[in-house]
Amino acid sequence: LTRKFDSILKQIIDWFREPVESRINLGVVYYSEPDMTGHHHGPISDEMNKTLKECDDYVGQL
Repeated sequence: LTRKFDSILKQIIDWFREPVESRINLGVVYYSEPDMTGHHHGPISDEMNKTLKECDDYVGQL
C-alpha cells in the first residue's frame, strides 16, 4: 500500500505544480492509516509508532 500511496501523493503534488491554466484547485486523497494499524495492533504499539511516523512524513511532503 505504501508504494501505491507514494505514487498517488506524487501525482497530486505534480498536478499542483502545473501551469496556472491547467492546475487543479483542490486535491483530495484518502489514506487508511493510521486507522487500520490502530485496529490491528492497538494504539500503543511499535507498529502504530512506525505508521504515525510514516503519516507525518507524508504530511511533511505536502
